[in-house]
Amino acid sequence: MNKILWIDLETTGLDPDKHGVIQISALYEEDNEIKDRINLKSGVFEKDIIDERAMEINGIKPMDLIKYPEPKIAMADFLLFLENYVDKGDYKDKIYLAGYNTSFDISFLKNWFQKNSNYDFNKYFHRKFIDVMQVAIFFNYNKIIQTKNNKLKTMCDYFGIELAPHDAMNDILATHSLSKKFKGLIKKRE
Repeated sequence: MNKILWIDLETTGLDPDKHGVIQISALYEEDNEIKDRINLKSGVFEKDIIDERAMEINGIKPMDLIKYPEPKIAMADFLLFLENYVDKGDYKDKIYLAGYNTSFDISFLKNWFQKNSNYDFNKYFHRKFIDVMQVAIFFNYNKIIQTKNNKLKTMCDYFGIELAPHDAMNDILATHSLSKKFKGLIKKRE
């Protein structure tokens, strides 16, 4: 059984060591079917830096973060979600992470686990992951598609996928739709 967690995060900046996670949105897919989803808000840790530019981009006001659940509460909710689909005691039972520019989200997610004093990240997730952006780069490089850049918004516009960017749930739903478009391109070329 293939288990994938399509995931996107919104953060207070670009450095996972300095900045915080403020939204985690995920779609749980099993055998090519979305079975569940989660959309969490998370407050920041005391030492997390809030970059004004990042907040402008994601449209969240720093004052709004006060209303968000403490990171430990958000972590508990996220772990409850994960434990529905993975037995962290079984080293073979893991989920593949997938997204757009996935290494960015994974670096923040790993740090978020550690900041929450949880060191079980590798008990839930495979070390290898799926990155739809790398497929976009490959298709552009090989002239299968031709876009001015490989940004998610550019790809969604190219394929007619609706996207209101910089909300984690909107981004991951669009990424999932884009992955289906890419699968269709692959099947056409076979």
